[in-house]
Amino acid sequence: KDELDDVPIELSKVQSVKVVARKRRDRSLPRAFEIFTDSRTYVLKAQDQKNAQEWLQCINVAVAQARERENGEATTYL
Repeated sequence: KDELDDVPIELSKVQSVKVVARKRRDRSLPRAFEIFTDSRTYVLKAQDQKNAQEWLQCINVAVAQARERENGEATTYL
């Protein structure tokens, strides 16, 4: 296990979040999605495809909010 696995992902540093490419998904990573940062790519696996989509949506919203807070533009929160 990588010791970095215990370090939280700083949301404002996330560059993108997307479903794992079809070729990789078909072979060994069904229902998986990736989180890309400057320094690392995280691969996470959800219970099912619906759950994976929900994770993607929630992470994207959280990333957008973190960026707004970092830029000092946020005035409201969920």
